[in-house]
Amino acid sequence: MKRRLFSWALATSIAAGAFILTSCSTTETRISQRPEIFRSLSPNDQALVSQGRIREGMSENAVWLAWGAPDARLAGRTRGQSAETWLYTYGGYGGGGYGGYGG
Repeated sequence: MKRRLFSWALATSIAAGAFILTSCSTTETRISQRPEIFRSLSPNDQALVSQGRIREGMSENAVWLAWGAPDARLAGRTRGQSAETWLYTYGGYGGGGYGGYGG
């Protein structure tokens, strides 16, 4: 019984922590903080950003509006040109990542 209660309390704490961390900066708050960036986007990119989605070739500003600041920025080269990859991680415990922006 104690083990079940502990597991429930741990799961609830993790869920609450994740909610708090993700609610700190949302797509909507970033758009409201920087409306001039949002207005400068094409209608297609405005729709994607509003949904928290990105596409290949999207501007750095649009990716920032959609997903926020990356957890890491990796410098490199792609096809002989300088490139920067934005790394977004999830889970808070090294659970994985997704390279969101490389431009």
